[in-house]
Amino acid sequence: SRPWQGKSAIHELIAFLTAFEHELADLSKAAWRATMNIGIIKGGQAVNQVADTAEAWADIRFTTAAEKQAITRLLLQTLRRHKTIQAEVVIEADEFRGGTKDPLVSRFFRVVKEVTGRDKLRRHKSCGGSDARYFARAGLPTVVTTPLGGGHHSEGEWLDRRQFAQFGHILERYVREFPSGHAGNSLL
Repeated sequence: SRPWQGKSAIHELIAFLTAFEHELADLSKAAWRATMNIGIIKGGQAVNQVADTAEAWADIRFTTAAEKQAITRLLLQTLRRHKTIQAEVVIEADEFRGGTKDPLVSRFFRVVKEVTGRDKLRRHKSCGGSDARYFARAGLPTVVTTPLGGGHHSEGEWLDRRQFAQFGHILERYVREFPSGHAGNSLL
């Protein structure tokens, strides 16, 4: 009945998240930089009670190992200033950088060129995550690729039909040409 006498866990959590988000944005002004999305916030028991607990789940993404270290330092500094807040890493994964030197990867690119008729293939950065990082960490040659498309994870998601059909041919041909005896060193 006296909210002015309580200290809301929700307000404290929001203050922490806001401070951390501002400091994270100041870490880099580059277009390709660390980001944070607060996807879930929960707290309190009733509208007429001061919340004694609050929780948030955030997805923090980084572009390099050095940036990850800077974010960790920033998070610890922000936690020290907001003493009632605790943080826990639920899942963590390193960034993935694909290489083209492995013969199995080179063979895949050769098949792509032959099926599509394109001489030059574009490499680009992707702001999404994939399981490729786990395969690469295990030393397996890894490629992340997709046909032309857009609107990822939305109602308007789309793929180019011609490239989608070519993609099927690329995968089929690559698997058929895959050398025997490479079961332990596979892209699949």
